[in-house]
Amino acid sequence: RVAHVVLPTYALEHKIPVASFLRKLRKSPKFSKDPPPAVWGVPNTWSFPFDLPPQWLGIPITGYLKPDAEIPWRDEIDYEVLEIADVGKPFVEASFFHKKSKSLIVTDVVYQIPQ
Repeated sequence: RVAHVVLPTYALEHKIPVASFLRKLRKSPKFSKDPPPAVWGVPNTWSFPFDLPPQWLGIPITGYLKPDAEIPWRDEIDYEVLEIADVGKPFVEASFFHKKSKSLIVTDVVYQIPQ
């Protein structure tokens, strides 16, 4: 069962495939009888060139990854949301730390790291 899906960034190119993914997941024989997953997003989400809320893109956001949010998997996977002010709107992305495996999970935040 897929219980949770996370949209970890504000960027439009990451938002666009989520609604299609959720539809295909629901049609999959393996998951079609399961309840739909909770969908978590980052706070202060926006997009360029069109600032569309996730719901307008067919993404049913359950809640946002805020510091005080009650996230069911928080005991296993911790997260921090990075916001960097940039050209009027912030860069927003969640990074995750899977405690048991000591794995760091990121999206775009490591795109370019100077040496």
